Amino acid sequence: MIIFVILFSACSILNKKHSTITQSLSWKNIPVFQQFLSPWNEKPFGKTTFQYQNDSNWFYFLFNVTDKDIQLSNASSNNQLNVLQSDRVELFFAKDSLMKPYYTFEMDAANRLFDARCAILTNSNNNHNEVKQINSDWQIDQNDLQFKATRIKNGYKIEGRIAMTFLKEKQLIKHNQLWCGIQRADYNANKPVQWICAKDPKTKKPDFHNWGVFVELTITYNK
Repeated sequence: MIIFVILFSACSILNKKHSTITQSLSWKNIPVFQQFLSPWNEKPFGKTTFQYQNDSNWFYFLFNVTDKDIQLSNASSNNQLNVLQSDRVELFFAKDSLMKPYYTFEMDAANRLFDARCAILTNSNNNHNEVKQINSDWQIDQNDLQFKATRIKNGYKIEGRIAMTFLKEKQLIKHNQLWCGIQRADYNANKPVQWICAKDPKTKKPDFHNWGVFVELTITYNK
């Protein structure tokens, strides 16, 4: 049995203002990952691509998403909850398969962020009883994560950067390797959400909060 525990502050309204990505980057010669999967729904979905690169200071990322029906929730006064009900892309980071802890950054097409420090906890009396604790009271420093969502023809793109100091301090980079979950949530009016990921975790039900979604990225250092 898997239990989710999501911790929200009683007045946890997200009001971070993330800086625009001002540094001009060329993505022209950067490899493009586009083999995204929809393991729990065979319905076709819009083209999704992901690219990344880094220098000594930043881990840069770029999502391009084809989505002709962008859904953005404003039902709650808590913008973190609104993000979780909106079209978005997601990056998870963990240092190893224990996932104690791991970090999630979920960015929607309205330039809003859900960020959390998470952990998979195992009941000492029953190794099959996992509790997935998602602490959304934790927030990354706004100087360590900057991103911008932009509407484009037939969809949106999200370009951002995460400080290398953050990734190193959290011991997420080891031997120039970074474990990352790369996902997308596609909402459609009057239809179930479609969960899309870079790697099939092979779970019966939609679940990004497990080691099966993580892929290994190579980090290079520019001197």
